[in-house]
Amino acid sequence: MAGQQDATNQSAFFNDNALKLGVFCLNVSGGMMLSGAAKPKLEWDENVSVAKVADQTGWEFLLPIGRWRGHGGKYNANAEQYECFTWAAAIAALTSRIHVFSTCHVPIFHPMLAAKLGATVDNISGGRWGLNIVSGWNAAEFGMFGIEQLSHDDRYLASAEWLDIMESLWAKHGELDYQGKFYNISKGYLEPKPVQQPRPLVISAGMSRAGLDFAITRADYCFVGSDNFDLLEETMRRSQGVATDLNRDLNALTFCTIVVKDTEAEAKRYFEWYVDECGDFETAQRLVNNIIGGGDRRRGEEPAA
Repeated sequence: MAGQQDATNQSAFFNDNALKLGVFCLNVSGGMMLSGAAKPKLEWDENVSVAKVADQTGWEFLLPIGRWRGHGGKYNANAEQYECFTWAAAIAALTSRIHVFSTCHVPIFHPMLAAKLGATVDNISGGRWGLNIVSGWNAAEFGMFGIEQLSHDDRYLASAEWLDIMESLWAKHGELDYQGKFYNISKGYLEPKPVQQPRPLVISAGMSRAGLDFAITRADYCFVGSDNFDLLEETMRRSQGVATDLNRDLNALTFCTIVVKDTEAEAKRYFEWYVDECGDFETAQRLVNNIIGGGDRRRGEEPAA
């Protein structure tokens, strides 16, 4: 695993717990809920409070989600967002042990800039920063930046060059010259280096073979998800098969939504209320279709037949 040198005594992520616990999507309004039950406003004080409680109780990490606009639909979930690098810098300065990640959309952040931002947060945190790499997302958000996405598999080839550049900047002193298919660097320079060496922790999600190949060969953890346990088990089995083919170990992270009430009956009733009565199923289906389609559709578009 990368990112351990000089950080093992500081970051809770490098403890002996096989099961790592984290908080996902703290940086967007409503979190993962596409529901009228979710809070429509994003509150910084609440972000700080949750981060501090997780830090003090021994949770291992905080992972923000990369969003630039809401999902539209009935409630426009995630309409408010904190940018992930600046969010991580602030949270890192207010915590002491928990690992703080930034989610980064590769096409939006040039590798020189992303490397500098990451090294800065890693220094602020004393070696408690990590990077979640997202190679592609939806056309509506990237269109705000005037960016057209590469073809699906080329996105991961571009991410490989992107990460090559960043790893060199993080670990090697002096200037960097790099010529690739997607990026060219002339006399690239970065100081100070991250506290974690040879690089900070890296996460990447992957469902396709190209995505899994990149996540398993280049990241420390592969981020997988599903809306049910059967599909999650199938995805994990497929991921393990790819890892075996590549002669790599598989470290995986996943996510779930937890309803906390005094009794199971109360928890089930709350779940029924926020999902069945308040849920925005149309937007949820569109989001699923967008993820399955590789992020090529704009907000509101239906998948091709």
